[in-house]
Amino acid sequence: MKRLKKILVWTALSVGVLVVAFLLFVAYFTWSTSRELESRLAELRAEGAPLSIADFAREPIPPDTNAAIFLQRAGDDVEAVWKELTALCPKSGVPPLELSEAEIEKLDDIFSAYPKLMPLLEQAAACPDYDSQPDVPHSPAAFLEPLYDRGSKFRNVIRVLQARSRLLTAKGLLDDAVANQILMLKLCEAWSAEPFLPSYLIRVACRGLAVEGANEVLRVGPVAPASREALDAELAVLDTSDDLIWALRSERAFSLAAIRDSFKNAIWVPGVMGNSVALTFLDFYDQCLEHASRPYWQSRFEPRFQVGWNPLDVMITLLLPALQSAREANERVRAVSRSLRVLNALQAHEIDEVPANLDGLGLPKEATIDPFNGEPLRVKKPPGGWLVYSVGKDRRDEDGMWAGRRLFGLGPIEEEKAARQP
Repeated sequence: MKRLKKILVWTALSVGVLVVAFLLFVAYFTWSTSRELESRLAELRAEGAPLSIADFAREPIPPDTNAAIFLQRAGDDVEAVWKELTALCPKSGVPPLELSEAEIEKLDDIFSAYPKLMPLLEQAAACPDYDSQPDVPHSPAAFLEPLYDRGSKFRNVIRVLQARSRLLTAKGLLDDAVANQILMLKLCEAWSAEPFLPSYLIRVACRGLAVEGANEVLRVGPVAPASREALDAELAVLDTSDDLIWALRSERAFSLAAIRDSFKNAIWVPGVMGNSVALTFLDFYDQCLEHASRPYWQSRFEPRFQVGWNPLDVMITLLLPALQSAREANERVRAVSRSLRVLNALQAHEIDEVPANLDGLGLPKEATIDPFNGEPLRVKKPPGGWLVYSVGKDRRDEDGMWAGRRLFGLGPIEEEKAARQP
């Protein structure tokens, strides 16, 4: 009995020592990771980077300089026009390229019924700043719902303008149609101030619609040199990765806020896990931002990280595909935008000979480069007109087509219509 009692006592003492040692280790690890985390966050604060949902709140700006205010004022008219367009064109809400006289008259009536719509959108595009003045709730998730609502309304703005472009083109008002596409691009530029990847992807998709619409207009007939110059200038402004970098920086702030929200009532061990996963996320976003700042063809978007002892590190593996897709989306639209600049210049210089000399178009060298391989964009001239395109992320050139679909570029309208068929 005494021997058993002695064993139990020593066992209890051993367990107690192990528990104390474990708690001391956890305390030290919590302290050390907290110091490292705070040091990393202090560096980001010094750079002016957002680190929480509260950081997205801004000091009020004058209403007459705020594009978001004019978009809000146009909101009711946009929704009313969109409702009428979906009744007229139930499949997509956007009229076809070829319109009958009756369809032109109907579309004219729709837009004429809302005379304040276009001036408000033009005022929005002319504003030097954008602030949607969001409420900043304590919960990160609560910040997203109104953002998604704004995104849905902005998509409708672009769809309405897309329909207006089809109307102007059908009426032969090609310079007005080009101005309409420039308006779409300017609004996309304003919208890029909204944070997070969903907003960024909306902007990329809407910019793609504007570029495709401009291609349609340029294929129909000649436009004035001033229209071409204005279009090229706007495309040059948007040929950047700044909006992708902003999306990543804002996503980093959301991730940190979500981690803090999840561990705010945590005890020691979960606290250690929270510090660890926050540091892992910071390392991950550092790599993403580094890759986003370099040309795609020089540095594929494949950040490397190790999943350590913390089971929450697996969250990064779930986020990685979305960020890779976002980078590729940026390059796709960049490739199509550059293709449009080349097409615009080819038409402006009235070049017919093949192969075309891209160096003689008066464009900056980078504007003629395929972002996916660092080589000049492919330029060919099938019977229907110029075909300008990128080889895409697979770097395969099959005359601008792959699996029956157009690669990232622009061709004659009939070919574009065929390439978009399911």
